[in-house]
Amino acid sequence: MPRKPRGAKHPIQTYSPAKTVPWYDPVMQEQIFYDILREVVQGKTLTSVIEKGKKRGKPWPSVATFLYWTDHDEIWKQEYTRALAVRSEVQAENMFDIAANEPDVNRARVMLDYGK
Repeated sequence: MPRKPRGAKHPIQTYSPAKTVPWYDPVMQEQIFYDILREVVQGKTLTSVIEKGKKRGKPWPSVATFLYWTDHDEIWKQEYTRALAVRSEVQAENMFDIAANEPDVNRARVMLDYGK
């Protein structure tokens, strides 16, 4: 196992995603945060929301930066946690809809397995 250079810190201690992205003013950062949450509560994953936003040319942060924001703001952490709970409820309801409304049992099974 290679030795760490003398005086080197652990990589997690030195990594700050906020330093790797453009600076966001607080108003813009808050708008971006709530735009992303709006998509997450509709059942989409954080990664897909951010990638889709970047493809559309939106100045959205990386996933790591977004999670950094939530880790360093207690209110945002609570709101993101609630958004994840809502997303889970939405996904569960979508599964119930598939199970109840799909006439072909085998197709419903495949769709539900894919959604897990």
